[in-house]
Amino acid sequence: MDVGFLHYNTAYSSDGGQPLEKPAEDRRFLVSSGIGFDAGVCQEAMHSKIKDFLNKAGMGKLTYLGIALKQLIRSGNAAAELTVEGNGDSSQKVSLSRLMFIACMSHCYEGGGFYFCPGADASDGILDLCTVSGVPKWKVLMVLPSAFTGKHYRYNGVERYYGSSIRIRTTVPLWVHTDGEVSCLSDDILVSCSRQLLRFYY
Repeated sequence: MDVGFLHYNTAYSSDGGQPLEKPAEDRRFLVSSGIGFDAGVCQEAMHSKIKDFLNKAGMGKLTYLGIALKQLIRSGNAAAELTVEGNGDSSQKVSLSRLMFIACMSHCYEGGGFYFCPGADASDGILDLCTVSGVPKWKVLMVLPSAFTGKHYRYNGVERYYGSSIRIRTTVPLWVHTDGEVSCLSDDILVSCSRQLLRFYY
């Protein structure tokens, strides 16, 4: 099974001010890493005071729904540049405006049942990317539900890319997550994949 690696070229404190004096530690992930809207939802949910109460009442998903709507209003103001490296010498540069989020996936499903990258293979050494940019915020409310069935790529502004190494640079620092865990903001990250580094015995 593949293991993903996230390296912070720059990292910022939670207020998005000065860069951290001590560089953020590299992170590993098994399912996904992301920057932007989805990471912002994860970060706020981690510190939500009402989350524990709603979880006990069996309504934990309401926490994420409320936070997602709030983050949706705040998101989409950054631009991004991707540098996608293939297994060979191939390289692709992509510019994105009004970025909502980028999900870097080794699996086809992410937490909550989102089917962001249909066909992603956890043992091929390749990361599948789902990018959402330039989509009106009202339309994002249709894009996200369609991601539960993998139908989100029919919308303009939702694109898919593939690579073994991806550098993501944004015009403002955004929250970054690895498997739903958020440690800091960044405007320059490197995400890569090591093939079949983890083995299961059963």
